[in-house]
Amino acid sequence: MGGIRHMKAGWILLPALWLGAGAAHARDVYCDMKGGGSTDRVREWFIVNSSVRKPQLPGQTKPFTFCSVDFSSPGGMYRPIELVTKPKLGEAKTTYNKLLYRSEKNGEDFVSIRMHEVGRTGELKSSVFQYRIHVVDKPL
Repeated sequence: MGGIRHMKAGWILLPALWLGAGAAHARDVYCDMKGGGSTDRVREWFIVNSSVRKPQLPGQTKPFTFCSVDFSSPGGMYRPIELVTKPKLGEAKTTYNKLLYRSEKNGEDFVSIRMHEVGRTGELKSSVFQYRIHVVDKPL
């Protein structure tokens, strides 16, 4: 008898989950990364042109224009991220642990950064990450 009660609760909960998921899927995707992990690969980063974006959240008057990649390290960072190769098509900037990029022009771009981290055993490490950026004019 207890199994039937759980089943009824599941049938009530399931439509609510579907409705909630529909709202999340209705938003446009403006940033998408392909690949990751090791530093020896070039990551493919797909970004929607900042001039064609729309506000995504209720009450938002302007859409966000930058896409970002956050970096973390078990031991932390000992220096801010450095921009090694600057983009030609768009604008890139870094914070202590983040790479941000935007462009109002469609096309291909390239950025590389150097991350300075403290390893698990306390050693200082430096890694270069490369991004081939594809700027498009429609949501992903």
